[in-house]
Amino acid sequence: CVLGQVEHARVLAEFGGDVMTAAQSEKSNGVQPIHAIVYGWYEHPEASRAMLEYLLERGADVNALTLSGNTALDLACDETHVGYQEQEELREILTQAGAVRGATLRCPKPLYTIRILCKEGKPELSAYVAALPEGVSITQHAAPWSGVSELLAQYPDMNEEFRRDVESHTSWIEVRAQGKPGEFPPQVANRCYAVAYALAGHYTVVAVQFGQFFGKSFVNQEADQPDPFSMVALERVLSEDGCYIICTRGMQDYGLQEYELVIPQELCRKHGLHPLEPLGDALCQAFAGTTCLEPGHTMTICDRFATVEWRQFLVSETVGYHIV
Repeated sequence: CVLGQVEHARVLAEFGGDVMTAAQSEKSNGVQPIHAIVYGWYEHPEASRAMLEYLLERGADVNALTLSGNTALDLACDETHVGYQEQEELREILTQAGAVRGATLRCPKPLYTIRILCKEGKPELSAYVAALPEGVSITQHAAPWSGVSELLAQYPDMNEEFRRDVESHTSWIEVRAQGKPGEFPPQVANRCYAVAYALAGHYTVVAVQFGQFFGKSFVNQEADQPDPFSMVALERVLSEDGCYIICTRGMQDYGLQEYELVIPQELCRKHGLHPLEPLGDALCQAFAGTTCLEPGHTMTICDRFATVEWRQFLVSETVGYHIV
């Protein structure tokens, strides 16, 4: 399928040799013939197009998932790997055949809510948000948010001054973004974030809460490109051999897979890297939808090569992308 050899595929099908066993599928990390088309498209576009037509005629599942949860369209949207360029035609054919992103399958009707806690009055919304993006709504509440105590209980080590500010809030704003069925979830989250980011700059705001993130303010300076650290929570440890191990919690809220990065301290010292920079680089690609990772892939993070595995994390029981 990678080489687009339709004649060979027909012979295999005639003799029942076109079915992957469970063991073969596991060994290939769940990559199926429909995914293999993407790997061969750059070198053999004409043959790959014929092979794709052949597979679709035979009823191939255009949204089959790899072990790590990628569809063929996910692979075709990758812009970060050599040989994955010039795939616009492939994306169009797959989309017309009903293909969607894996994140869309995991979050078929994306809905996101951001809470902005305020005190000493409430902001005049029109001064901060002139027009709302599609599917976004704002609701102001004149009383404290009822769920704040439960939320604070999840952060026993929180700074006491910040805790007092949160507990003393007197009103809150709810920003909701409802996506369309089949829409890429991070795009919906970005619309919600853009509105909330504008509102969160008001002097009365004491805290913001978005998915797994809860803090004093969003950390990014550009509302049109949310910083992933304003969208997910992190767990961090320092290993005995001197490596920072940082993993995400909350990527699944956007239909994405969790990440764990292993970064040697010496590497950070040598190149002047903050430990969070490599993770931020990787997550920005994930939220933009421009990268698609499979076990055995290499990727460039902060101008350094990294290797990707699909496995249980070192610091939690989560399974996801383990990147060294």
